[in-house]
Amino acid sequence: QTIRLSRRQQRTYWEKTIEILLAIRMELSYSKSDILSLYTAHAPFGGNVVGLEAATWRYFNHSSEELSWAEAATLAVLPNAPSFIHPGKNQQQLKTKRDKLLKRLYDNKKLSKEDYELALSEDLPLQTYQLPHTASHIVDYFNKNKNGQQIATTIDINLQEQIEQTTLQWSATLHEQKINNMAILVVDASNNEVLAYCANAIGFQNGTQAVDIIRSKRSTGSILKPFLYCVALQEGLILPQTLLPDIPININGFSPQNYNYSYDGAVPANEAITRSLNIPAVMLLKQYSVPKFYNFLKKIGISTLNRTSDNYGLSLILGGAEATLWDVVQAYTKMNNSLQEISIKDLQLEQNEEPKTYHNLFDPASVWFTCEAMKDLNRPDELDMTAITSLQSIAWKTGTSYGNRDAWAVGMNKKYVVGVWVGNATGEGNVALVGRQTAGPILFNVFELLPKTKWFAVPEKYMIEENVCPQSGHLCNRFCPNKQKQLIPTAGLKSDICPYHKCYIDKNNMDISDSVFVLPPAWAYYYKRKHIDYEANIPTTRSEENKPMQFIYPTNPISHISLPKQADGQEGQIVFELVHQNNNAEIFWHIDGEYFSKTTDFHKIALHLPKGEHHITAVDDQGNTQMVIVIVE
Repeated sequence: QTIRLSRRQQRTYWEKTIEILLAIRMELSYSKSDILSLYTAHAPFGGNVVGLEAATWRYFNHSSEELSWAEAATLAVLPNAPSFIHPGKNQQQLKTKRDKLLKRLYDNKKLSKEDYELALSEDLPLQTYQLPHTASHIVDYFNKNKNGQQIATTIDINLQEQIEQTTLQWSATLHEQKINNMAILVVDASNNEVLAYCANAIGFQNGTQAVDIIRSKRSTGSILKPFLYCVALQEGLILPQTLLPDIPININGFSPQNYNYSYDGAVPANEAITRSLNIPAVMLLKQYSVPKFYNFLKKIGISTLNRTSDNYGLSLILGGAEATLWDVVQAYTKMNNSLQEISIKDLQLEQNEEPKTYHNLFDPASVWFTCEAMKDLNRPDELDMTAITSLQSIAWKTGTSYGNRDAWAVGMNKKYVVGVWVGNATGEGNVALVGRQTAGPILFNVFELLPKTKWFAVPEKYMIEENVCPQSGHLCNRFCPNKQKQLIPTAGLKSDICPYHKCYIDKNNMDISDSVFVLPPAWAYYYKRKHIDYEANIPTTRSEENKPMQFIYPTNPISHISLPKQADGQEGQIVFELVHQNNNAEIFWHIDGEYFSKTTDFHKIALHLPKGEHHITAVDDQGNTQMVIVIVE
């Protein structure tokens, strides 16, 4: 019977001969117990139920370990004629066969009289039950990858059921907004064990609930920004509050925008992470280099980067790459591990698994400052975290992909890392799919299910105290009027000193000015809109290296530009834009050495330029000049 079930061939004399030979070989190779286990795992139990474990859940709604004598006897007689007799069909014949088996067990002293009488009094099941769907995607995963093996997972069944219930509750609200899928992954960061794996919400019944979202590639949005901030800190490129540019930029046709389409001119790096500003992130990536960051992401477990770093370019930090929720949570867990100074390993889903161990990829001090920046982000309910001390501290980051196709939220504290993805498995966009608004509330709902834990200890042995300029966030130079002692990552000693505090010499009377804080003109143009006291800091005279104007487009001294086509097929214009620190300044524009026009207030001109090299020169009414070279292709 076991051999026949394994072959499932037509019943012929030749087939019976083969089965006899194979049965003899099995008899010589396996014990009776092993053969019985194989048989019960594949035997038919009526209807479309195959296997003892499936039959136990289908007919009695519990595992085979909890079978009573009457239930075990019922299942034992079913394979004799599974299509004719099973629970719900021919009940009397089934009861007769069951009781006959119980009598044999009693006669052979396998049952006591009391157990025998209790078993006879048990009713047969009158209905079938739904097979359990808890952690169904994990079952599918192991069925595909380790079919037939018995796997002990790290899943906390109680938490898994709570998480699945949470997705069921959220699915109704999201479905009204035509959002059909979500996934949640919970990891115990102290040992890298996966505690809950909900790869799709059970409440969605739209044909895509079988998709394992946790292992599906999705556009990352802003979810990778903390890694860039952290690695820039640990290599001494920036300090926690170093000013980063937040101005309009166009880099070879790539013109990123902040979510609110506004500019701060200059913004502290930690605030740029807290507010998830796109332009500072792009400028920081440009400074750090795309290939270096690309390689770092691969090292921390982002396995889906299957193109070259040049192909991704600066869009890598804004969702130009795809990643799985599994990889993203794994990378955040490694960050968490380094702060706790425990072994950095891959995520573990099997209890007997030996995950790969890595050397320390993160500097604990840099991770701590990164978590502090992420912790300061206000929660989706707009509560100010700094004002409510009773709430649990959580470092969290959200992300929204281009076209509102993916909403991400990842959060962590000292004990747990939680990842949430919300969207449509079909890739359909939806204006409601915003990480902070859609995935964020679910993230904090999950943290409410987890035990509260303390915040990370300050890793002072990886830090050093230095004088930092509170205005620029750089190490102080000799002209910085205010110096604050601050803890910084040890690598921060390699960072630049403040480039914005300077003293100027008046060319007329040779007097030396007091220390002044002067940003690059393009930064200052937007910065002073939100810092009304900045205007007073601008000196009336400038040295040759501190010109008061700067091109916004093009930003590079030499730029290659491809002319766009207009609707009528004609070549479009190139718009040159420049800012000046003096609002009343006049700019005189020269094209290839010939005077073109004058601008006031808004310094912007549009030109039709033929192919080739052109020199664009701007001269203000004080004689300051700026020039860019464009090569029209």
